[in-house]
Amino acid sequence: HDALHAKYGLDLPLVANSAPFGRLDCLDFCDVTLVTTSEDLQDPMDEEMAESYEGLRFEYVGPLLDEQGSKRCTGEKGNGETNDNRFSSEEDIMARVLSARQQQRPVILVSMGTMITGPNPSVGWTARSRDADGTVRGISGKELCQAAWAGAFDAFGAASSQEGPLLVVALGHQEDALEGLSPPPNAVLAPALPQVDLLRAGVSLFLTHGGQNSFTESLRYGTPVVVCPGFADQPVNGRKAVRLGVGLSVPRPMPLEHEHQQALLDYRSDVSSAIQEVFQNPAFRARAERQADQLENAGGVPRAVDILLKMANGEPDCTGPALSVSARKLGA
Repeated sequence: HDALHAKYGLDLPLVANSAPFGRLDCLDFCDVTLVTTSEDLQDPMDEEMAESYEGLRFEYVGPLLDEQGSKRCTGEKGNGETNDNRFSSEEDIMARVLSARQQQRPVILVSMGTMITGPNPSVGWTARSRDADGTVRGISGKELCQAAWAGAFDAFGAASSQEGPLLVVALGHQEDALEGLSPPPNAVLAPALPQVDLLRAGVSLFLTHGGQNSFTESLRYGTPVVVCPGFADQPVNGRKAVRLGVGLSVPRPMPLEHEHQQALLDYRSDVSSAIQEVFQNPAFRARAERQADQLENAGGVPRAVDILLKMANGEPDCTGPALSVSARKLGA
């Protein structure tokens, strides 16, 4: 609350039972809250926040991931099926990734999520930030994504489809996604990807926006990351990647208008340098694999189902009318 007031001049009233600011008062009515991460990956809470949750029960079950090939929601949709011959089908992409793994060829996964590539006027493709006085600054979602994609092309682009790492890139559904860009022959492109299946198959590095789902999924499969955060929880996860030693973060630049073009060039270069550093240093993968062990030990879907069934059967410590499933971490 104080930070928002200091940075943006906002004076948000606190509603009853919501102090400290950000507390989820709905959890007071729940017998147990399932938290879809490991306890070690939970965002830190200050003493006041921790005390406000005293006496409530939380179970850290790790990410709730489905089986390979499951039908999933894919976020922002386009206008029907695309006929763009630059795009590969999910089946073709999975086959190429599995073939690359058999040949011990590195696979680089690139996705900036569905919100930044979508039409949301506040955080999406055309959105830029404003200062408290209304001054427009920073780069748009389009510019952020294209600079990140270009950085990956610069770092790992090859002269033929069979050379270099296999680059697998999700572009979203914007018609101008590749405007001004020339993907290299070793890149396969699609509006959306079966991300969990790809991570499960084995990815050498994940260039990501750092959304909570993507960040947790990458660690569940021991994949090191480079985070190009846009907004909300993404900068937090970028800093967490650095703190845990599982990757690097390249913060979104916030240039004024006269600094704009140079900021884009610098960002592209910084992304290229970061992904090469993470790719070449095995320590990042080793630490990501340690996080994978912790998330696997949390139990996932089987443990979550077990808790639900025990509650339904009225077993000790599992009685009560309400259950809260928190897909985000407490205090976020």
